[in-house]
Formats: sequence, structure tokens, C-alpha cells
Amino acid sequence: MLGMLIFSVTGLATTCFELPTGLLSDKIGRKKTLTAGAIAGTVSVAFYAFAPGFALLLTGAVFEGLSRAFYSGNNSALLYDSLKEEERETEFHDLTGKVSSFFQIALALSAITGSLIAHQSFQLVMIISIFFQAAIIVISLFIVEPAQSAKEKESTFTMLKNAIIPFRDNKRLRRVSLANLISNAGGEAAYQFQSAFVQTLWPVWAIGAARTLSNLGAALSFWFSGKLISRFGEITMMMVSKIYSRVTSLIALIFPSMFSPVLLSSTSLFFGVSSVASESFNHKHFTDNERATMGSITSFAGALLFAIYSPLLGYAADIFGPGRALIISQCVMILPIAMLSIREKVVRPVH
Repeated sequence: MLGMLIFSVTGLATTCFELPTGLLSDKIGRKKTLTAGAIAGTVSVAFYAFAPGFALLLTGAVFEGLSRAFYSGNNSALLYDSLKEEERETEFHDLTGKVSSFFQIALALSAITGSLIAHQSFQLVMIISIFFQAAIIVISLFIVEPAQSAKEKESTFTMLKNAIIPFRDNKRLRRVSLANLISNAGGEAAYQFQSAFVQTLWPVWAIGAARTLSNLGAALSFWFSGKLISRFGEITMMMVSKIYSRVTSLIALIFPSMFSPVLLSSTSLFFGVSSVASESFNHKHFTDNERATMGSITSFAGALLFAIYSPLLGYAADIFGPGRALIISQCVMILPIAMLSIREKVVRPVH
């Protein structure tokens, strides 16, 4: 439970910083916000690497939450604004998938090398990570800032009010966003905790292999997400992803075997498609002037749900065991599938 509390603090910190950083991105620009996120991420890993006790680990979690808050809303808005400036916004879902695919490949490589290094020293893993985080600061300085509009003249209150209005008035945006928030919070908590279940079936040194399989599957999913979304649509791909994940995960958890970690890892084959579909759907409904702020509003709600869900999952595992706790979690995440299946009635004009 203490281990999951670190993740919970990260989620709480992200929740606290989400709206201020989203507003900041819409005011000062995407590039500066990206650099600030990289600095916070570097400080976070440094605390993880050299923390002598639990208190400083929590401090690192706070900076990690700050880094995530700077990135969320801002980075996808940076890509969308850049494409829109070149009149290529229709390529957003395809290019988002390609960029995210490389991120998953990096995660796969880090899972392999990290597990090998962690076999000797967990601290050494974190020390090496500091250099990679610091490299992001340097790279961010070469990012080209998209053209800014007159939105900088708006007050913070006006920007926040204008960002909330679409969620209030757009029933479809509100419903789909809520479904994804529940699914993402539960999915992220379960993914972070999944190793506790895998180690009951596989030796510790093989846990990295399970993560590598997940990352490689996600890389493929992100890479081909653009084509799948163009053919079947955002909502359909979100539904397919969630249904496959629930069915496969429940089979792996209810009937645990040596093959269960492979089944759990296979859910990543639809993770990328679902993530890009969600981003694409949101940006089609977000306003230009409050794009990052609206992204931060959804991330704010998601971080809050994760902060609540994460320790509850850890507590359930302490009582019922890792496997049964994850089964309960999977059952809860059937709700988003039902929410996405709802179709609003179309009111046709009377002639």
C-alpha cells in the first residue's frame, strides 16, 4: 500500500497542478511549458535516485506530478497547433500514433535494460534515468513554437470559463470524456500494480519481459492507429479496445497460469489505438483558444480519479490478494463500455 501511495501522490500532485499548467500553456506557449515539464521531470528522478527515506520519495512524486501536469494538454496541443498552422490537422491522429509508437519502443528498451540493471541496483536505474530526463530539457529548446493568437489578452478566469462551457453544452463530449476518465484511471492503476500479480507466476527477473511485451504491442498499436481510426472511427476503436482488454484480462486473472502475463500484455495491442482515438475525438471538440486548458481539465479529473483508485486497489490487494483485486478492478471498468455504447437520439427537422 505504501508503494501504491507513491503513485497516488503523483496523481494528487498532477491534479493540483493540472489547471494552472494548462492555463499557463495557453498563455505563454507550448515550447516554454514543455521545457518546464522536462525540468520538473529531471528533479523528480533525482529525488527518486538519492532519497534516503520515504519522505523524499514523496517529494519526487510531487515533482513527477508537476512534470506530468506540464505535459498533459500541452504536448498534444503543441502537435495539433503545429499541424493546423500548416493546414494538416486532419493528419493529427496518424502522426500522434507515429510519435507515441516511438515512445513505446523506448519503454520496451528501458524495460529490458532496467530489469537487468535493477537486478544489481534499483538506485543505479534511477541515476541513469536522470541523464535521459535532462536530455529532454536540451531537446525542448529546439522545438518551434506554433503561431500565437490574441488569446494571450484574455484573463485567466475568462479562459477557464470558456474551457468549461463546451463540456457543459456538448453532451457527447461529456459522456465520452467521462467514460475514458474511468477507464484510464482504472487501467493505469491496474497496469502499475500488474507486476505484483505477475511475480506470483513468473520469477522477478522475467517481469521486465512482460513489460517489454506490453510496450512492443503498444508500439504496433500506436503505429497503425491512424489507419484503423480513419477506417472505423474513434468511438468504434475505443469500444473494441475496452471490450478486448476486459475479456482478455478477466480470463488471465480468473484462470491464472504461466500464460496469464502474456494475455495481460496482449491488451496493449489496442491501447495505442484507444489512446489516439480519445485524443483525436477530444481535439475535434476542443476550442482553439483553450485547447491546452480543456486538455488539462480532462487530465485534472483523470488524475483525481487515479489518486483515489490507486490506494484502493492496493488496499483491496492487501485484503483479497493481487489477483482478486485486479478482477474487481476489471469488473468496475465494464462501466465505460456501457457509457460508450449509448447513442444520442438524433432530432430530425420537421418539414
